[in-house]
Amino acid sequence: MSTVAATAKLLDVLQARRVFLHRTAERRVRPTDQFSFLDTISLEPYIGIYSGLSLPDRMGSFSYSNSVLPLACRIGRYCSIAGGLSLLGSSHPLDRLSSSPFTYEGLPVHQHLQSAVEDFAPTYTYAARQPRRLNPWTTIAHDVWIGQDVRLARGIHVGTGSVIAAGAVVTKDVPPYHVVGGIPARTLKVRFPDDIVRKLLASEWWTYRFTDFEPKSVLDPDRFCDWLGEQAGQRKIEPFEPKSLTAADLLAAESTIAD
Repeated sequence: MSTVAATAKLLDVLQARRVFLHRTAERRVRPTDQFSFLDTISLEPYIGIYSGLSLPDRMGSFSYSNSVLPLACRIGRYCSIAGGLSLLGSSHPLDRLSSSPFTYEGLPVHQHLQSAVEDFAPTYTYAARQPRRLNPWTTIAHDVWIGQDVRLARGIHVGTGSVIAAGAVVTKDVPPYHVVGGIPARTLKVRFPDDIVRKLLASEWWTYRFTDFEPKSVLDPDRFCDWLGEQAGQRKIEPFEPKSLTAADLLAAESTIAD
């Protein structure tokens, strides 16, 4: 993980690369603030990160979030994320004497347990290694709408076109175009019939700029897919392939100030 100061130069770079931190002209970030990010970060332009100072590992064009985003999060294009999103904690073993982490050796080290080992049994050997960890990446695909105060299990995949109702606790993958809600979350409905879902996924419409779409065509997904197929087939519309903002870009902006 790396950090950079929220200098005026860095904020100018973000603005120029169309990474927005505020909905209005009023800036929420102070010069003393520090942004944190992973070295693998890749942010496409035309995104809104409207809360927090942690930058997600991936975020696609035309997406926005009103939540503080975890670093190990990958978000596709055209996503809408309300405030209060959080990730559930890591899992504990249920088939042992105790679910407490004293039954396994793992990282990060729990200081309250490690101090007991040092005080009472310096040569103590843990019974087992840490249980298999979940996929650390929480992936939110394209065109996902996440409501207020949603909680996601770590490592799950939220499918393209899906909707998560406010207050839901999502413990497993969400299929494309499913609307889920509740605790634990379950499917409430599917947005479109199966044939329309297949057409939408096959079209990969999110790879294009919405400004290239015929405005009224978006009101009818079935007809839109036909329109897009015709336009793409005649090369009247091309996929949007912008340059992404990387860790090197962020660090370069800070080093410019240092120099």
